[in-house]
Amino acid sequence: MNKQYHQSENGSILMVTLVIVTVMALSVAGFLKLASSETRISHAAFQFNQTLNLAEAGVELSLDALNNGNWGGWVQSGNNATLSDHRIDLGNGDEGVINIIMFNYLSNPRVVSEGRIETQRGGSPASRQVDVRLSRRSLFANGLTARETIRFAGGNAMVDSYDSRLGPYTPFLNLNRNDRGFVASASVEVDSVTLSNASIWGYVATGGAWPNVGPNGTIRGFDSPPDNIDPERVARDFAAEFPPVVPPSSYDGYLGYINHDQSLGVAGANTPQVYLVDRIRLQNRKLEIWGPVVLHVTGDTRVGGASGEIVVHGTGSLIMYVDGDMDVGGNGVANLSNVPANLMIFGSAPSSQEIKLHGNGAVHAAVYAPNAELDLKGGGNSGYMAGAAVANNIFINGTYEFHCDEALADLIQVQRDYRMDGWRELLAAHERISFK
Repeated sequence: MNKQYHQSENGSILMVTLVIVTVMALSVAGFLKLASSETRISHAAFQFNQTLNLAEAGVELSLDALNNGNWGGWVQSGNNATLSDHRIDLGNGDEGVINIIMFNYLSNPRVVSEGRIETQRGGSPASRQVDVRLSRRSLFANGLTARETIRFAGGNAMVDSYDSRLGPYTPFLNLNRNDRGFVASASVEVDSVTLSNASIWGYVATGGAWPNVGPNGTIRGFDSPPDNIDPERVARDFAAEFPPVVPPSSYDGYLGYINHDQSLGVAGANTPQVYLVDRIRLQNRKLEIWGPVVLHVTGDTRVGGASGEIVVHGTGSLIMYVDGDMDVGGNGVANLSNVPANLMIFGSAPSSQEIKLHGNGAVHAAVYAPNAELDLKGGGNSGYMAGAAVANNIFINGTYEFHCDEALADLIQVQRDYRMDGWRELLAAHERISFK
């Protein structure tokens, strides 16, 4: 009797053990299957993200070809260029494939780039495509741009924007005034942009630091919340290129030292007259520009005080390349067309130089001087500048207004210096391109 009981008990234990082992085996099998499925899903998601990285790498290859002339592997046909089957070993049996077609690569390029991953593990290769429009960078894409610092001091300065193609800046009639002024520094240092109490109707950007804003300073748009700073109008990832200035190498004449009344240019001419000048000093004298003129001044330029003046008439335009320092005071420069593109100042010093635009007059001009210390200073309550300015450091003092001319962004585009102007992923099947 006892023997049968023990046999029955042992059999029950064995059955329970078998059930437990079976359940555990099924659980482990289910877990392993689930883990394998999750691994496949995770790997597929990883590959899906990698394909976008590959497509964006194709855009970088396109920019490298355009900006640096690296056309190895490309096939150029008419206005289009293609790069096919560019392969990258991704490891673990995966290989990345980049295919690119660049439409109108000679002007206004549009890039469609595909990233695809081929794997030895089987399955359909994952791929994604992006459509990117490129445009040349402009020397005057922004209103006020510094390599290092922009500093406002003194009175309540103001920055806004307008478009000279639509006419003059007329805020008193609420016409042609926009909230797209742009103040930017490429520096990552603290205090690269110091606004003090300036009012910025537009945007402020730095290379990394938050702008230093005084208690009454503002960064806003016309529709911004009623706060001093609209965070949507502040960026800390600004970067810019500052290509060197190259003065003319041939001239129509040599003018020496200009310290007397002088008239230059032919009204209605299509080709500018280009002159080499040693230096300019105007006191009680005028330099009048009646047609398109280019001056390369190898020494210093000093204008203003005692009614010295450079006058660009409505029929004229003036481009000045200045190797030395430049100091314009009082009403020392008059651009009678009121179009900044008709008066352009290029600081062509290979190292440091000073450019000062002071006084109570209105200056309609564009200044590009990447190595210069640029001072803008108003006199009384009437000093202002309309146009754009690029320099190493920019200092604005007094109750000064700067009106960024949006038209200048399209004026001077830098050859072989393209940037992305628009980006989107091609998701719909009918939008995607079939790369053979």
